[in-house]
Amino acid sequence: MVPAILRPAVYAPMRRVSERRMSSDWALFPGILAAFIVSGLVHELLFFYLTREMPTWEVTMFFVLHGVCTAVELAVKKKTTVIQRWQLSPVVSRLLTVGFVIVTGGWLFTPQLIRSGVIERFTNEALLVVDFISQKLFILLGIFITSIVVDFYKKNLFEFLGASLMNYG
Repeated sequence: MVPAILRPAVYAPMRRVSERRMSSDWALFPGILAAFIVSGLVHELLFFYLTREMPTWEVTMFFVLHGVCTAVELAVKKKTTVIQRWQLSPVVSRLLTVGFVIVTGGWLFTPQLIRSGVIERFTNEALLVVDFISQKLFILLGIFITSIVVDFYKKNLFEFLGASLMNYG
């Protein structure tokens, strides 16, 4: 959903503006950086709504760093022959990417959540939801089992009464 919003709203217009000043090969870099910066600002706003604390800009820096690294990666792939001589396997490339996201997320993303107590509040709310659902499920399960037992005894009682009346009639 995010790329579907950011591509036409930020990346494409920024790239069109950049193409007036530089070649189209290089115009994608300002578009990439602008999309990551806007994403960082939106996430900073979401963190503000979530924590009700003034922004520390760590979240925005997380996205700026990832935008710069994405732009550098594309520049290296476009303009060097390093990729032609030495290419990472997709597995190694994905592991490096995930490792980079985990390290930078732990460095720039997570501290703001820990400082504000959001993780603790989320954990408490999740436990309350689990407790609520388990109680309601237990009640519903009790009602369901009770109705099965009652139906069983009603059926057997009617069969017993019917057989008894047949024997005495």
